[in-house]
Amino acid sequence: MAKIQERRSEIGFIERSRNHSEDCRQCRWFSLCRGGCYRCRDGMEDNYFCESYRMLFENCFAQMEEISRFLFTTRY
Repeated sequence: MAKIQERRSEIGFIERSRNHSEDCRQCRWFSLCRGGCYRCRDGMEDNYFCESYRMLFENCFAQMEEISRFLFTTRY
């Protein structure tokens, strides 16, 4: 694991994955998708699946919240 982390640091994977456009960071759904996978972005451009994420969250967020509340309250 240490070698993997060292290699990640060398190639700057995590740092590059934190590069988001201002529009992306200001998006209502950023806290859920976090800009998506870095591999699906071109530099500071939006994620290739951005519009799909927005459609999913717009249509399913209420149900996702309901499932989350159910799971949280039924923990043992």
